[in-house]
Amino acid sequence: MKKFFIAAAAMLFAACDATPTENLPLENTVWKLVELNGENNEAFAEGDSFTFTLDAGTITGKGSVNRFFGGYEYSEAEGLEVGDLGMTRMMGPNVDLEDAFVQIFDKVNGCEVEGDVLTLTDGDEVLAVFKAWTPDPEAEQAQPVGGLKVISLEEVQQAAADAE
Repeated sequence: MKKFFIAAAAMLFAACDATPTENLPLENTVWKLVELNGENNEAFAEGDSFTFTLDAGTITGKGSVNRFFGGYEYSEAEGLEVGDLGMTRMMGPNVDLEDAFVQIFDKVNGCEVEGDVLTLTDGDEVLAVFKAWTPDPEAEQAQPVGGLKVISLEEVQQAAADAE
């Protein structure tokens, strides 16, 4: 009987200590594609591909190869509206998926964040599902073709500071 009370007390303590999952903010979170038009693809899991971020009226993101950028407006009453997007146009793997990914931003008018999951919708139709993503600092990021080196914003700022 004593073991029963100890087990019951441990479960009660664990339940009291558990905190409900809070919704992540829509803005300033990196969202990584999990499902597009009801389908999952292994390409969505690769590195920093198929991601986007919203920040102070600017959307930036990356498909399988190319980067995109543009403006957006969001309000709880009106939903999410993404303006025209600019995009690089390099060739590479999965550009057909990349095109379909970028095209959802033309259709989106609603969004919902539940915990670390973002769902983009067009009315009642689910266009895409994303999960919050943090890059693995140990993972080697793919470099573009042509010998160009991708560098971070911090590296650019450091180079500018060193040049002064």
